[in-house]
Amino acid sequence: MTKEQLDQWTEYEKVAMHFNQLLIHLRSQAVGVVAAIITATGLLAREGSSIRWGEMSVIAITLLFSWISLAVIDLGYYAKLLRGAINGILAFENTLQKSEIKFSTTIERMFHKEPSDRDKRLNLISTYSMLPSRFSSLRGA
Repeated sequence: MTKEQLDQWTEYEKVAMHFNQLLIHLRSQAVGVVAAIITATGLLAREGSSIRWGEMSVIAITLLFSWISLAVIDLGYYAKLLRGAINGILAFENTLQKSEIKFSTTIERMFHKEPSDRDKRLNLISTYSMLPSRFSSLRGA
């Protein structure tokens, strides 16, 4: 492997790691915001003897639309950027000789087969839709 090839591979890996970090950061902040909103809703419900259904409905609807917007940004943009970066690394590694770097190719093989697009959508939709209910069940415990 030439120095130029190693430098190119290193840059590809940096780009993929950058997009991966963006996704981790976005998702971590989203979970924190959801937890804060659920906590605020719980505090709002405890104030006084009557539950303020109007305010709680506004909070729930806002949370729902925010979560859907986040899912669209995450799945429709950031996840595609990361997948594109990974595909670039895999294509580059495939141009190298057998004895050279196969780091990303090895990781990709750990997943064996690519799930269908339908399976991916169902898994991601269920993940996004279940997280808020998980937090609310934790709050009630």
